[in-house]
Amino acid sequence: MFRQGVANSPLRGRQSMPRQGQKGEIIMPAPAGSGNRRSVFATPSSALCGAGMVLFSVAPSPAAPLGTGLGTEFAPHRAPLMHEVSTVPKPKPGGGDAINLLISAQQTIPADHPLPSAKPDVPAGAASAAPARMPAPSSASSDQIAAQKGSLKNALDALRKDDYTTTFAIRNGMKPTLERRVLDWQLSRSGHKSVSSAFITRFVAEAGDWPDGSFLRSRAEQAMLRENPRARDVVAAFGNSQPRSVDGAILLTRALVATGNTRQARAVISAAWREMRMSKEDAGTVLKEFSKLLSRSDHKARADKMLYDERTNDALIAARYLPAGERALVNARVAVIRNQKNAGSKLEAVPAANRRDPGYMLSRAQYLRRAGRISEAAAVINAAPRDQEHLVDPDEWWVERRVLSRELLDIGKPSLAYEVAVHHAAESNAVFAEAEFHAGWYSLRFLKNPRRAKGHFEEIAKIGRTPITLARANYWIGRAAAAGGGGNANSYYKKAAAYPGTYYGQLARAELGYRTVGIGSLPSVSGADKAAFARNPLVQAIKLLGDAGHSYRTLPLFMHLSENVPTAGQARLLVELAQRYDQHRFALIAGKTVANRWSEAAPLAFPTAAIPRNAKIDKGVGKHVVYAIARQESAFDPRAVSHAGARGLLQLLPSTAKITARKAGLPYSKSRLTSDAAYNAAVGSAHLSHLIDDFGGSYVMTFAGYNAGPRRAREWAERYGDPRSSRTDTIDWVERIPYTETRNYVQRVMENMQVYNARLNGGKLTIKQDLKRGG
Repeated sequence: MFRQGVANSPLRGRQSMPRQGQKGEIIMPAPAGSGNRRSVFATPSSALCGAGMVLFSVAPSPAAPLGTGLGTEFAPHRAPLMHEVSTVPKPKPGGGDAINLLISAQQTIPADHPLPSAKPDVPAGAASAAPARMPAPSSASSDQIAAQKGSLKNALDALRKDDYTTTFAIRNGMKPTLERRVLDWQLSRSGHKSVSSAFITRFVAEAGDWPDGSFLRSRAEQAMLRENPRARDVVAAFGNSQPRSVDGAILLTRALVATGNTRQARAVISAAWREMRMSKEDAGTVLKEFSKLLSRSDHKARADKMLYDERTNDALIAARYLPAGERALVNARVAVIRNQKNAGSKLEAVPAANRRDPGYMLSRAQYLRRAGRISEAAAVINAAPRDQEHLVDPDEWWVERRVLSRELLDIGKPSLAYEVAVHHAAESNAVFAEAEFHAGWYSLRFLKNPRRAKGHFEEIAKIGRTPITLARANYWIGRAAAAGGGGNANSYYKKAAAYPGTYYGQLARAELGYRTVGIGSLPSVSGADKAAFARNPLVQAIKLLGDAGHSYRTLPLFMHLSENVPTAGQARLLVELAQRYDQHRFALIAGKTVANRWSEAAPLAFPTAAIPRNAKIDKGVGKHVVYAIARQESAFDPRAVSHAGARGLLQLLPSTAKITARKAGLPYSKSRLTSDAAYNAAVGSAHLSHLIDDFGGSYVMTFAGYNAGPRRAREWAERYGDPRSSRTDTIDWVERIPYTETRNYVQRVMENMQVYNARLNGGKLTIKQDLKRGG
């Protein structure tokens, strides 16, 4: 059952990055907008506006543009990101430095996460963490650089080359126009040592409705750390707000210690140490300067969090400060995570008193499962605590429950698989929905208990927010109803069918006998839409950057606008603006966001300008299939290069592309895979054609093979039945794919294909036939 959790610390925040999970499974991040039952990401924005430095409107920070040689302006930041919007007061005239701007904000913005009250007269020697007095910041300022004439393009070109002197000189020669604001925004984001905290906070005070607030907040903290202001000024600047970055935590802790506020210092550095990811250098700084402020429980909490995040080196550093029994526990868990041969002996070496630790139980279950002792692993996992607080990271526990339950299903123990799944303590909405789906699916398809299954699917519908989640929930409620679970199946299919851009929405439409995909046409644009859109300063900023040849810098603007444009008509204009500058990835990101806001905007999530018209698509593959793959593989970024070296729109490995090009009679060029979208589409479509032929025409096996490799697709056909056969339920076959990423991939590509066939070819709804294709 779902349990409501407690609000997280503002420092808590998991990175949204795919990583390797158990048994080689790829664990993907929760989809945007999925919500979280305990974290600040679900907190109303009004509750997040704190005093002091908490004064920036916030938008997610995009990844840096692809490619190298772009300079320090794209250096990564280390602050966990939040989603909030706050109103920023304008500074008083003459308020020149960062400290004054930050202090003035305290009087107008309520505190959110107050620090404990400080003891007023703590002796200076209470903690030897920082000098008693911190020097004032340098008076050197970028404002003093001599002005010179130049355009926004000239300044941005210089910024790209890390020529900050020229950038600031041109900036200082500009009048206070939108062009200068655009340049100030880019400088504030850069993280370069020449950009002061005063510059950043002044920008935010003047342009509080611009995106990137959390990112800029972390940049301001980093700049203040470099500037090393007086301790009392730092304390005043933060007010009652918590730091957002490691640099901010170090800065504030030093200042609190220097002013005798040891209790507050301990609270700040404890929270940072428990929750924040740190570089080896930063962790060394914290331990060198503040070790007397950190307790055993702080080190235990950090070790636990790092282990759940599979950051084993960080966990081992924290373990140095733990008693022998807890060190043995950390060493054992590290051995299991790393799949070391001595993992079993290290687990046995953990003292009995430490084996009651939930982390030990999780690692022991993982070890037993990997050793093929599946039922023993289930016994351990089912004996573990089920309350979120003791589990530390309940969503990570679900990962093991999911993998284990699927392996139990594979060895013919569906009842035990259900027991493992149903006792989840999932924390986020996305993971809760996934856990309840497994419990419901096991009940319906393997335990033949449609009434119980229906209850699980209904739990998903209660918390669902996105079309994919709601379509899935209502489709399976319909399946459970049709199997005798109660209710009218068609009424639930109709609810699912309201989301025609989704896999299960399309399957529901097929169940209802609908012949069309039903995605609709593009939203209409009124004259009022055009006028309001053209007046929007952020839209104008996009155009300025695009016309200057720097459209790759505009992603935060597109993301912010996609969440805030007031009509579907303006949403269409936004997507078309991204396409105008050939930023097809940005068009897709914006399109997906607005499609979640308006049903009539659904077509915008499937843009059709990414593949050049002159691309020579292989005759064995329709262009709609290529679009379906490219949307999922690269998000339409023609320059995308994966960690494995896959390149371009269809993410082709150079070795695969070389073989395919030779077979197809095409010239081979590695560089053209990322420089020529038409070429990548041509080679990629030839590769797809070969895969489809190899799998006897099966789309399902082709898409599974494209993502996980042809060998694995064949293995799954042997294990779960041939999806092309009339004896195999292909919907179940897709759900039984053991890799979460591949399961999701096949469903997304199938839904993409239906929509693109409708949009490009006027095609009918053929998802049922396409699932069985090749049979």
